[in-house]
Amino acid sequence: MRFKLRFRTTILVITLILLQSAAAFANSAPTYWEGYPYTEVLLVDEASPIEIKREKLTFDFNRPMDDRFGFTPTAAVTAAYKMVNSSNTDQKVQMAFSLVSSLSEFSVKDLIVEADGSAVSYEIYPAMEAAEYEYDSDEQFRYGGFHISTAELELPGFDLNQEAQLVRYRIKAAKEENLRFEVFFNADPEHTRLVGKNFNMASYTEGEGSSIGARIYEDKEKVVEVLVLGEAIDLETEVLTEEGGKADPADFYLEEEVISVDPRKYLMDEIHREHRREIREAIDDTQLLNLYLNRIWSDGLVAGYSLLDEALSASHSERVITLLYSVDFPADSERTIRVGYLTGGTMDRRETSSPQYRYTYLLSPAKHWKSFGELELEIRTPEKAPFVIDSSLPLTLDGERRYIATVDGLPEGELIFTLFHKEQVTAMDKIQKTLMGVTYLTHYMIFILPFILVGLILGILLRPKKQG
Repeated sequence: MRFKLRFRTTILVITLILLQSAAAFANSAPTYWEGYPYTEVLLVDEASPIEIKREKLTFDFNRPMDDRFGFTPTAAVTAAYKMVNSSNTDQKVQMAFSLVSSLSEFSVKDLIVEADGSAVSYEIYPAMEAAEYEYDSDEQFRYGGFHISTAELELPGFDLNQEAQLVRYRIKAAKEENLRFEVFFNADPEHTRLVGKNFNMASYTEGEGSSIGARIYEDKEKVVEVLVLGEAIDLETEVLTEEGGKADPADFYLEEEVISVDPRKYLMDEIHREHRREIREAIDDTQLLNLYLNRIWSDGLVAGYSLLDEALSASHSERVITLLYSVDFPADSERTIRVGYLTGGTMDRRETSSPQYRYTYLLSPAKHWKSFGELELEIRTPEKAPFVIDSSLPLTLDGERRYIATVDGLPEGELIFTLFHKEQVTAMDKIQKTLMGVTYLTHYMIFILPFILVGLILGILLRPKKQG
């Protein structure tokens, strides 16, 4: 009877796995992939006398590049501004340009900041918080998580200028079996913060304390570290079997080493290992450290610990990245300022079988300039989605896959346009989307039906007979 029960349970588990596999296969690509908008060049000092005489804004989807922004075509965006200083005094104008990207995908080499064709130096400020955005009461788009500071983030009660304790553990199984290594402690977050490296498990129980753990695979050595910021506390360790029982000391090797380290250098070394060379060279160490200190601090507010690997994963979160630079304008002069970058958009196939791609560009920040003359827009569409089927500005098709528009003054609202593989979305496109859903369901049923039948047959055959 026990054999029959286990056998039926196995059939059930296999069926559930197959159901999940079929569902994953049918939904291998997302239906909706949201992209962030990008923005006009910002004027830091709104009292500046500088005017924008003309802007030429170009979206070029045909430069050789990968679709690096999720599931949408990548555009090379350039904004060239004819700017005029009509005053009789020289002006040094500070400007900012904000975009949204993760540091892991941020492409410094594709950035352009120029004045009259010559490169302008700039500083990069990644926001400490992940990006959020919303419309305010005036229906103007605002980024959240926007913060610029040249100072190092302070951790109240903790001093990164003082040496910290680092506890390093080396663990290796003596035979081919998986083990689990755990460190137990009770930390007061106001006096002690622990940062665990190479740990992949953690737990916290209020009033009882915390533990962080790591899996040890067969005969491979594992090195884990605990950085102790602030007051030292007792750390207790335990090696467990894969089933959760206490491991026999003869079945593993454990070495503990306690040293003093410079906590800032220790964290910066880990941060540098996380990033590509171009990021390390382009972004000041203080800005990088602040981003991860903020994550480490917030993760440890309750239990007093954070996992370094999780903190470093912040490099994959999209955040506002601001370029800050200054341009000199002699009295009564005109200069051309050019800014360029790569952008993605939003992919939407909730109602159509083929995706629609929507792009948003924030025009409203330009209202802070003294005046705005003319906007000239050019969109060079990609082969996979050559048609602009919707736009907040009136566009004219000028040649193959080239749309243009010229507007006097700053338009009301933001620039939003949508690309599609046909000139318009038809009722048939929506019907095809519905049919695709039916097709997936049909394939799904055909796929799992044999397993359901086998399960039913085995259930009947293995059903216990009534005792007479």
